Formats: sequence, structure tokens, C-alpha cells
Amino acid sequence: MKLPPPPRIFTPIYWLITFLSVVFAWVFFRSASFARSWEILSGMVGLNGTILPPHWAPFPWLRDSLLSMGVKIEWPNTWALVAGKWQVLLLVACTLVAVFLPNSFEWTHSRFRRNKLTLAHVAFIGLILAMSVCSLDRISEFLYFQF
Repeated sequence: MKLPPPPRIFTPIYWLITFLSVVFAWVFFRSASFARSWEILSGMVGLNGTILPPHWAPFPWLRDSLLSMGVKIEWPNTWALVAGKWQVLLLVACTLVAVFLPNSFEWTHSRFRRNKLTLAHVAFIGLILAMSVCSLDRISEFLYFQF
């Protein structure tokens, strides 16, 4: 028995779950130890306190409610995520590209379905294969050398 596909209304929720899973999993791959991973994760979820810049709480009622929850409203000494208009616009543009343009599987499927391979496609794939084989003798550091 085949189950029906879930309603499309849940698609953004699935994206969010996938994104957060990947972000949290990266912490374990990138940190030096398991204990350090837990320190980073606790900081990511705000267990070490939360500081927001003043322009993120422009309304007095919002500022008061955030302060009552223990959020500090001040300019931190090291704030790595202060972005200007262009950075925010670039982030929005990249998000729109990622969401609305076809991904690599969709693009490849639309180009090569029904055996539409031409001689140019075969030559290009052969060139990539030849370049890959020729670079097999190069030494590259293993990405996950810590494990």
C-alpha cells in the first residue's frame, strides 16, 4: 500500500527541520572534542545568555518583554553577525535562488531524460572523467581527519 504524499503546506517545516539538523550536525564534525561540541550547542540555543543589539527591539513593549526573559539589549563587544543592507539583500537573494531555482538533480533530470545525450554531452563527461583520473595521484587532506 502506497501512502499519499504529505500536503505541500508542510514543505517549509520539512526544510526547517532539515536545515537545523544539518547545522547542529556540523558542530560535531567541526569541533575538536565531544565536550566542546556540547559547549557550542548550548551557546547556539542560548543557554549561556542572549544578547541582542538595540535596533532589534525598537518598541518599548518588545524591549521590556525581552528584558523580562533575561535577554540583554546592548552592543556586544564581538558581534560577528551585524550586517548592512547589502549583506541582508544578498542573503535574501541567495535564499530565493536556493528555494525557487532547480537544484542539480532537477536540472540534470530535465536535460538528460529520455536519452537526449548528444556527442557534446558525452565528450564533456569524458573530459571530466579524464581530469579526475589524472588527479588521482595528488595528495589531499581528508576532510574529516579528526574522526
